[in-house]
Amino acid sequence: MWVWGEFILASALIIISGSYLARVGDKIGEVMGWERTWVGLILLSFSTALPELFTSVSSAGILHQPDLSLGNNLGSITFNLFLIAILDFLSKEPLTRGLDPSLALSGSFLILFIFLYLFFLTLPLNRGILGVGGDTIFIFLFYFIALRMIFIHQHRNNEEVEKREREKGIWKFWLYYFILGGLILIGGLWLAKTGEKISRITGLSRTFVGTLFLAVVTSLPELSTTIASLKMGLPNMAVGNILGANLQNLVIPFFSDAFYRGGYLLSEISSSNIFTLILAGILTVILLLGMIYRSRRAFLRMGWDSLLIFLLYIWGMFILFSMGEAVSLIN
Repeated sequence: MWVWGEFILASALIIISGSYLARVGDKIGEVMGWERTWVGLILLSFSTALPELFTSVSSAGILHQPDLSLGNNLGSITFNLFLIAILDFLSKEPLTRGLDPSLALSGSFLILFIFLYLFFLTLPLNRGILGVGGDTIFIFLFYFIALRMIFIHQHRNNEEVEKREREKGIWKFWLYYFILGGLILIGGLWLAKTGEKISRITGLSRTFVGTLFLAVVTSLPELSTTIASLKMGLPNMAVGNILGANLQNLVIPFFSDAFYRGGYLLSEISSSNIFTLILAGILTVILLLGMIYRSRRAFLRMGWDSLLIFLLYIWGMFILFSMGEAVSLIN
């Protein structure tokens, strides 16, 4: 059917643009003299999170589907953590064993944000400013506090930063960066409309479509950039990209809330999203434990932490799919 053709074309646009954008972002970081971990955490993650931003905002503001919007963000988080297992499989040794311990702070903030969402979804605030919920406003403001603390922590532990000579043509890399970001924007908007069509055709719940289909495809830029970073011998930048994108995915609902006109976004979310939040929290905790324990053992070319992430993600998607089928049968 043509809807699947649209899905493939929009996905291809995002994948191709995202892969080129990652190279440009890495070049900007190299020229500006930024640390690799910080490049992954901010620059690459911002560019690769653009599909999630525009897909979620358009799902909430244009399609008026809050579950599809938040489901995309939460699903992207779990899929991005699933990428850790893929990276570990491609790595020559257990991935988490060689990661910078400073990345653990980013993971800790990620868990804190997940608990905040669980709190606000369980006890809705139902108050806000100018149509934006107070819960998403609080999370948005707290995000910048977290970034500030991560920045200070990383530079405190990495005082000697390699100085690189700035090239005169830096402006052209920024130009490429924004052009490719615009292409990802177009693909993200297109993908949101396609996801809604797939939801109607298949009869699956919008939460499942947002969590699996849209989340996987909009996370493909993260897949291309993290694999490219790993091949360049930069695992810290690869994992920093994943953690940075996940933090941004938990801030995106603020913008979705601003465009949603059916009430406060988190007050309109179904309980099935709580399962995805819990799954994301468990996967993040496993990643942090792997970074702390630093096991040398591997099974099927993956560390035990990555293997556990892999199995739990597959199990979680099966459970979510079963929940989606149950909803479609009831309706």
